[in-house]
Amino acid sequence: MICVYGLCNVLLCDDCFGPSAVRRLEAAYVLPEGEVRLADLGTPGLDLASHLLDLDTLIFLDTLSLDEVPGSLHVLTKEDLLREHVKGLRQSTHEAGIREAILTADLVGRGPAEILFLGVVPACLESGAGLSPAVERAIEPVVERTVAELEARGIAVVPRDARAETGAWWETVRQRTQVQPVP
Repeated sequence: MICVYGLCNVLLCDDCFGPSAVRRLEAAYVLPEGEVRLADLGTPGLDLASHLLDLDTLIFLDTLSLDEVPGSLHVLTKEDLLREHVKGLRQSTHEAGIREAILTADLVGRGPAEILFLGVVPACLESGAGLSPAVERAIEPVVERTVAELEARGIAVVPRDARAETGAWWETVRQRTQVQPVP
């Protein structure tokens, strides 16, 4: 089984990148049931390890807080994630402990053999709904990279005839709350 997980807090502007990318992937492509699972994990805590069990490959989509150009993509492997103090990776007790979750899953002998972390540098992590233009532009290349990674692992990824709506509630909220110019 291959899983693509979006991680984030959708109420912190660009931190919404992971789930937004997962939704776009789901809206644009048909993936084979039973071979690939897409999920928005939100801001998991200690339960993250349970989502890693018995997977062949795991792809995380999330932000990576680096002093780099907003919207730039950085790819980390499982080996990178297992190093202590990965620069830019979530570190506080209120955020997902990715390294700890991987170590826990591996400790019980059921961790993923392969992990990729596709991290995009955020421009804004303040309270609010909606992505910055730089991070919004990064979604399509990350979706394409995710598709390429799936196809490289033998997964048949089929483009949808027409893009479905993502159905993301945070996008609806953002659209309703945007100030419209007065005519």
